Amino acid sequence: MQKNRIGLRKVSYFDNLEGLKVLQELVNEEGMNQEVAPKNINEELYKYWIEFIVKESFPIVEGSPQRRYRLACTTYWVTLDKKIIGLADIKHYLNQENSKVGGHIGIVLLKDYRNNGNGLRAMKLLVQKARNDFKIKDILITTQEDNYGMRKVCEKLGAVMTDIDEECHYWLKYSNNQ
Repeated sequence: MQKNRIGLRKVSYFDNLEGLKVLQELVNEEGMNQEVAPKNINEELYKYWIEFIVKESFPIVEGSPQRRYRLACTTYWVTLDKKIIGLADIKHYLNQENSKVGGHIGIVLLKDYRNNGNGLRAMKLLVQKARNDFKIKDILITTQEDNYGMRKVCEKLGAVMTDIDEECHYWLKYSNNQ
């Protein structure tokens, strides 16, 4: 029996309303502690959200004026057999804020798709993309202290918790064997 296939699909201008439905579910989920989109997101706001996310993914040149104000970040839909089940991003580098909260990689899955290996499989893909596409060797992943699912994912990836500040800081160090 073939396992369901987890994938990553870059958010693009061509995305349909399936993404909007997922965003609406994520932002209205009880206990959701990260802002993935405006709470009142609708079709019109979704178009602006897509535009912002696509623009955010372009590299920012060191020393450019916009570098002070925004962090280059590529956002992906997490898919299961091509159905969108979550959202993930890779920050191209860390700034002071993301060194405390956010790290290089962020992921959130719809509630029905958590705690069954989907997060771990998606994180493996994100780590591979971070290293191959963005040349990030040592990867910081942060999570809330009470997010035991994500903490378990970090440990299964081989990441080591170095400290707990505002969030738990897990570093996934690069080795030549990877």
